[in-house]
Amino acid sequence: MPHVISNPWDLGFELDESASVLRECAYADGVAVVYPGQVKSYCSVTGKHLERKVIFSGSDVYSLFELPGPALGGDSSVYERVCVVDPEGDLVDTFDVVYENADTKAFMDSFDKLLNSAYFLCRQVFKSDRALPPVVCWSGVFEEFFAHKDDDPAQQASIVDLAHEIPLHLDKVTSHPRRTLRRIRDQERIQRVREMDKACLIALARRPGLAIAEKAGPSQRILAVKREETANTLENRVVHHCCHLIRRSAERYISAHKDKHIDPEKSTRLKAVCAFERKAIKWSRSDALNGVAMLSSPCKSPNYVLLQNPSYLRIWQAYTTLVKNEELRANVWRWPLQLWRGIATVVFAKLFSQWIKRLGLPVKVTVAENRIVGAPRSFVQGRFLNHDSLPGPYILGRSVDDSGTLHLVDQGGLSRLYPQDPASQMNADYYMVWVTENQRRIIPVYCRAWAKDSSGHESEGHAALNRLKSFGEEFAGVILLWPGANVLRAQTITSEDENAHAWLLQLPTDPEALVKNERVANNSPLEWLVR
Repeated sequence: MPHVISNPWDLGFELDESASVLRECAYADGVAVVYPGQVKSYCSVTGKHLERKVIFSGSDVYSLFELPGPALGGDSSVYERVCVVDPEGDLVDTFDVVYENADTKAFMDSFDKLLNSAYFLCRQVFKSDRALPPVVCWSGVFEEFFAHKDDDPAQQASIVDLAHEIPLHLDKVTSHPRRTLRRIRDQERIQRVREMDKACLIALARRPGLAIAEKAGPSQRILAVKREETANTLENRVVHHCCHLIRRSAERYISAHKDKHIDPEKSTRLKAVCAFERKAIKWSRSDALNGVAMLSSPCKSPNYVLLQNPSYLRIWQAYTTLVKNEELRANVWRWPLQLWRGIATVVFAKLFSQWIKRLGLPVKVTVAENRIVGAPRSFVQGRFLNHDSLPGPYILGRSVDDSGTLHLVDQGGLSRLYPQDPASQMNADYYMVWVTENQRRIIPVYCRAWAKDSSGHESEGHAALNRLKSFGEEFAGVILLWPGANVLRAQTITSEDENAHAWLLQLPTDPEALVKNERVANNSPLEWLVR
């Protein structure tokens, strides 16, 4: 029977308890479900399979699935049905995930900041959107992500590219939009009638009188087909919708940089986006587009004008980019914790490398300093980094005879180092593993969801220590990572027996803040781990 896991460190405790029948599960950040055996699960509406973690407990094997959050709209914003099947494809179980109504506005700014950072990593650092992406090592990631190569403090994003490329085409189109003649039926004077169709003839025949002049009556007008000039065409509706998407994307970009107090006059990118937003408002309200209807849903099939006219073609390309970003945002929105894990991987890897450099040990050998970082071509359930691509391992010690190996791995890397290891029950996002000739010590690292304040961090640290101490002498402590403001906050908690510590880190989502912050060296778990 399944187990519902609210906190990841509760996994080992839950497996020792009796499972219950699951028919409905109330969603909470990071909630997961564990089933015995290597089963698979998928969302019944979309048919998309959920990523699986394989957990070992003695001779037993379990499958752990993290559940998606609520969608921005539709039925999936209220509930989601999950189906569980065995390796042969036979249905094992179904249950509903119920979502509570939550205020998403307060969460949007934090989410957009992370999404912008993820977009910057995917496009500018990993270049994963290319057909043949280059090979990127961790040293290159640190250089690109944590150090601006130009003097602009604002981050690169797709809206910045559009702000420099699209205004010329939109100015041309909105000042003189393409118009066409539309056939309508209307009352027309007899002498000006040029065309009549079947409906017009039927209306004329139903009028009393014999001659046309008698049927026309005192006004001498009859129903006829007329041609009226209109700008309400598909290409102009796309332009109108494009302006709406530009405003939405520009507002998010400006809001994401508001906390940094960046002066637009000192940032070419931010200044261009601010001007782009003002122009988008002007374009959407121009008299030339008056009467152009808004699209009820994004246009997927362009017409001849959108593909052949040079200005409309460039706008269409920008429009598809904006629509794709909106769809990507809607998909990633359901996996905020996975998105934070990707950003936290890069930030924590940089933090880890700083801890390594500050260790005062005579023996310090990097086995794989330039380990390759992989990234899929698109987001996979909010994840944009490949598994098991963290830096290391490292050989550290006070002498050649008194040294050990330090690993930084994720769940997949741990299973490759130690197949069917009970330490997988820690259910961590990463593991710091220190291995010597006589012992092994582990510090699990957990990425936690957004918190309104830091008052609950200490209680979570104590809860994690109490749960994980059952792993005995191998358990050396725990690290909890939260996304925070532009200042790193750190706190250390010691267990009651003083055999383990909990390091509570609120990492800044701004990479520059982490590099400039000198307090990272004073909160290094490595001093405790490799002692």
